[in-house]
Amino acid sequence: MSTRSTVDVVSTRRRRRRRDGGGGWLARTVSTTVSSAQRCRQLTTTIAIAIALAACATVARAQGQQGPGPATTCRGPATKGALREVLLEGYDKYDVPDTGNQTALLVSVQAVLRVLESVSAPTGSFRAVFQVKFQWKDPRLAFNTSQYNNGCFPSQVANYPTGVIDDIWTPTYYYANQIDSFGTTIKSVRVSYTGDVFLVITEGIEASCDFTFTKMPFDQQTCHARLVFLSSQHEVKLQPSAAGTSALSFSGKGGTQEWTVESVSSAEGTSLEPPSGSFIQFEFTMKRAPSYWVTFVIVPSIFLVMLSYGTFYVQRTAAPARAAFCFVCYLTVINLTNGALASLPKLGASDALLLALMSASQYFCACTVCLVVVANYLLHIELRVEAALKEVERLAIEGEPVGDVQAYVKARCGRSGVFLIKKDGQMLLSDQHVDIAARYVFPVAYAITLGAIMSSKK
Repeated sequence: MSTRSTVDVVSTRRRRRRRDGGGGWLARTVSTTVSSAQRCRQLTTTIAIAIALAACATVARAQGQQGPGPATTCRGPATKGALREVLLEGYDKYDVPDTGNQTALLVSVQAVLRVLESVSAPTGSFRAVFQVKFQWKDPRLAFNTSQYNNGCFPSQVANYPTGVIDDIWTPTYYYANQIDSFGTTIKSVRVSYTGDVFLVITEGIEASCDFTFTKMPFDQQTCHARLVFLSSQHEVKLQPSAAGTSALSFSGKGGTQEWTVESVSSAEGTSLEPPSGSFIQFEFTMKRAPSYWVTFVIVPSIFLVMLSYGTFYVQRTAAPARAAFCFVCYLTVINLTNGALASLPKLGASDALLLALMSASQYFCACTVCLVVVANYLLHIELRVEAALKEVERLAIEGEPVGDVQAYVKARCGRSGVFLIKKDGQMLLSDQHVDIAARYVFPVAYAITLGAIMSSKK
């Protein structure tokens, strides 16, 4: 190969490299420009995403402070045990919760008469189960929840066992007319995130009651249980849970076979006894079921009086039968009266309708006994008078007439019969007269007596 050819080849290769080198630089320049634009767009996108996330976080925090909504993070205890430790830290249970501008802490009360267990008329008392719900506000027990204030506790209300009652302030009370207690007292407490405390106590009490037996067994009785706070009314004041409504309701369950709760009500006031705490009085009116007393006491007593009245239709000469008949009726009425008295305090006949009816029946049965005795006594006198009159007739037949028949008969009828002999020797009042008068007067007098008793007790 010649020298010229070699030089041409080399020159051609150099020109190609310059052309290639020039084209590669342009491509690299264009490529660099495109990459910068992409990085700008990516940076812009990243900044926009960051701004959006920051805005979402701000909205979430605002919702966590103002109301329900998802929270990104939470603060505070998440369990009831941890919440209790936080709430009771530095808590003084002897201090009444701060009421702010109020002069006294308002404690609302709502009670339910669960069961009327028994009523004792002789002791003047009743046994009942009351469920009382107390509610008050204690700012020291307010807490944050997951739904409010971005807290970690999942619920708005924390339910605690009875042990917490001993660690927080609770109202101290007693029943002014309580005699005794029975059954198991059940307590429960729950605390709201707002600081509202709900205390529910179910307990059985035996309390005194003033009974009025004027219309017994068709009577109604009003009893009460007075709940008195031991705190001064300047510190704690009771009020019904809803203004203008009764603080007592009746569950309609339980009770006795004899008594039925007709209505319930409540009243508020201030106790005059130190420390002059406010009280709320739970009142209930109960009605007696009279069927037992009517069926097994009143009606049998009336029936026994009528049986005793039947004595006046028994032959007068059958004195033992007449006496036994009326005595059995009288003793049976006494037995029924004693059974009624066992269910009542020591009352007089005028204090109770039932006792008035029983007393009247008892007296009328006793009256039949007395009339039978009188009739039997007159019968004995009549037999003597008849014997004396027969003697007068015999003497008159024999020609020895008696000049003064009255004196003759009186001398033979006994001392007690001298005032019963007329001039003709006949008796002024005989056993037959007693029976006839009793047959007409006795039922009328008994009916009038029953009517007067019933009308006086209305």
